[in-house]
Amino acid sequence: MIDKKKLREKYLAKRSSLTAGQVKKASDKIAAKFLDIVDRIAAERIMLYYSFRNEVITHDIIDKLLVQNKEVFLPYTVVAEKELQISRINDIKEDLIEGVYGVMEPRKKENQSIKDLDIVVVPGMVFTKKGYRLGYGGGYYDRFLSRLSEITRTIGFVFDSFLLNELTLEEHDLPVEMIITEKNIIDFRGDDY
Repeated sequence: MIDKKKLREKYLAKRSSLTAGQVKKASDKIAAKFLDIVDRIAAERIMLYYSFRNEVITHDIIDKLLVQNKEVFLPYTVVAEKELQISRINDIKEDLIEGVYGVMEPRKKENQSIKDLDIVVVPGMVFTKKGYRLGYGGGYYDRFLSRLSEITRTIGFVFDSFLLNELTLEEHDLPVEMIITEKNIIDFRGDDY
C-alpha cells in the first residue's frame, strides 16, 4: 500500500490539474443530489465546509440552504486543542473570515453544540468505496466525527475519479455514512436514493 503522504501529494496534484469548468460541472451535480437528500430527510441543521483549492464547491449549496432558512454551520479550527468547533452563519459574505490554513471560517467563534446536527458534510482528498477518507493530515475531522450524535448523517463529497477501493486505515479513522459523487450516491446505511 502506498503511504498516505505520497497519496495525498498525488491526489492534490491531480485535483489542482482540474479545470474550473470541470470542478463546477461536477460540483453542480453533487449539489443537486445533496439538496434532494436534504429535502427527503427534512434536514434543518446542516454543517458544511467552505470549499477551496478545487474541492467540491459548497458555496452555492450554502447560499441555497440559507435562502431556505436552514440552520447552516461551518467549522473553525482550534489549533491549541487540535479540534474543530462550529458556528452558525446567516450570510456567506458577511459572516466569514480567513482562518487557519487559509480556509474561510465563521467570524464569530461560538462553539455551538454539534449533538443535534442533522447532516455533517465532510471534505476529503479521496474517499474509499466503504466511506473512509484521506484528508489533509491534521486529524481534525476524525476527532470531530467521533463526537457526533448517532442520529447525525455524515456525508462525504468527492469527485468520482477520486474514489478508491481501499486506503491504509488507522485506528482513529472513521467512515462517513454516505458518499456523493457527480455520478453516484453510495449510502452505507442502505437508504434508497
